[in-house]
Amino acid sequence: MATGSGTPAQQPALPVTVSQSDFGLAVETAALPGLFEYMGQEIVYTPDGESPVTIRALVAIDPEFSEFNDDGTAAAQEAQVTIWMNEESGIVAPARGDGVLFQGREWYVIQALRNPNLGIARLSIRHEHIEERTRADYRRGR
Repeated sequence: MATGSGTPAQQPALPVTVSQSDFGLAVETAALPGLFEYMGQEIVYTPDGESPVTIRALVAIDPEFSEFNDDGTAAAQEAQVTIWMNEESGIVAPARGDGVLFQGREWYVIQALRNPNLGIARLSIRHEHIEERTRADYRRGR
């Protein structure tokens, strides 16, 4: 039951102890390096026309967008990769057509979504399994 004048009591303003810039600095200097070091996997990233660089990235193979042969082997696979864009790695503008070496296989970037505020990029990469079909393999359905 309300008492008094019928107007709600004003809440005191909450003190702000961490500014946006402090938070951003903490993410950039501690959270991102820790995340990629702890959960990342090593990949070799090659920007189109440039030298390859080994970095740590968050990689998730996407079975929903993988294509399979009749015998169950993968004909093509797609994966989602999150990388940290920074001057240290030399990766500042990932783009479609760049190359990724992951799990001993060559993948290529089909889409790059960059978030400059966080300094990360989410890449969709694709690997196509190309095998030579010999006459004997053809008879066996490979």
